[in-house]
Amino acid sequence: AFGNAKTIRNNNSSRFGKFLRVHFDRSGQVCGGSLVTYLLEKSRVVRQALGERSYHIFYQLLSSKDEEERKDLKLLEVTSYPYLTGDVFQIDGVSDEENFQLTKDALETIGVTQKQQREVFRIVSAVLHLGRVEIGGEDTPVLAGAGDEALIVASELLGVDKDVLFRSITTTKRTIRNETTYSPLSAEQSRAAR
Repeated sequence: AFGNAKTIRNNNSSRFGKFLRVHFDRSGQVCGGSLVTYLLEKSRVVRQALGERSYHIFYQLLSSKDEEERKDLKLLEVTSYPYLTGDVFQIDGVSDEENFQLTKDALETIGVTQKQQREVFRIVSAVLHLGRVEIGGEDTPVLAGAGDEALIVASELLGVDKDVLFRSITTTKRTIRNETTYSPLSAEQSRAAR
């Protein structure tokens, strides 16, 4: 759910890669190996091609029928989230609601408590709401439209002050040796940094 998405070719395509390194001894026999997972396709979070969807977890979360959960996560309708830009919100023959329960069950099986799951889902919901933060302005970024409301929701879900969250979106932090500096981003850079 967290790393797979619908693509044009496959309804459940993994959007990350794996690198397998095999180690051989001097005689040419396999003596070990390592597997590295890399490249979660971050661009898929904010944009999808026609006929594709973002990561399954977003649609699963939004399919929740549990009113208390929807209220706690401040969930809206799927079309309310600019990050879900594709034209496919449902996959034929797939129930996001049922798969959401399977995702929860799988997380519980590996030891992720319901409380921890709730925190993970708050982060997933916050990501969707960050996509609703409208940033206007030319050089200096400012909140526009419903941006302030979306920023408040995202900050509440993440448990951070909204001004701190806005500053983290609109500035870049550099540490050289032991000195940290913050530089403002342009409005365009801030929109991309969300």
